[in-house]
Amino acid sequence: TMAWCAFELCQAQNNDALLKLQKEASSVLTSTKPHPNYEDIGSLTYIHACIKETARKWPVALNLMRVTTEDVHTGEYVIPKGSPVVLPIYTIHRTDLWENPNGFMPDRWLQQGGVSDSVDTDAANIGQEAKTDTICDAKSDVSPTNAAAGPSQSDLRRDSYMPFSLGVRNCVGMNLALLEARTALCSLFHRYEFTPHTLPPYDAPAEAFALLKPKGGIWVVPKMREV
Repeated sequence: TMAWCAFELCQAQNNDALLKLQKEASSVLTSTKPHPNYEDIGSLTYIHACIKETARKWPVALNLMRVTTEDVHTGEYVIPKGSPVVLPIYTIHRTDLWENPNGFMPDRWLQQGGVSDSVDTDAANIGQEAKTDTICDAKSDVSPTNAAAGPSQSDLRRDSYMPFSLGVRNCVGMNLALLEARTALCSLFHRYEFTPHTLPPYDAPAEAFALLKPKGGIWVVPKMREV
């Protein structure tokens, strides 16, 4: 995720996002304070939005596996109890449920009523989402609750974002990963400018087996910033 985020922020069309990120980092860091402390992390809303947008566009896990606990009726189809179900995370994250799904738009996570209150906001919300989740039960299986009626628009938006999985068995290391990513991005982009090591168009083909990663890694050139 960190590599893909650096890739996106090095793109010329994403320069506005880079400037916003650097400004936010500079609001909590100085030349004598190179790293954010725990109290600073909560104020790094734009950096968090960049991480969430990167995880949407470039999810580490391509697919999510579940097993139905009951017969599930969805439209004219019936998924029998005990059926394995594959949720294609990468595809769902790039459908027209999202404005400009193939673009890099961190600001979408700051919009009122957006998906910014999804399952990775904080520990309290994670617990609440787990209790009310209509897709996965405690065994991390698919539930048919309200399947016939179809999801509400808010549920559709919430359940269309799943870089850390969904339900009570989502990634146990999610909060730690997000904390580390915000800390690292804040520190690195405060102290350095990063430019691609190749001339435009700057491309990074992806390769995937179980996980999605940039083929050959992301190569950038760091330059110390004046802070």
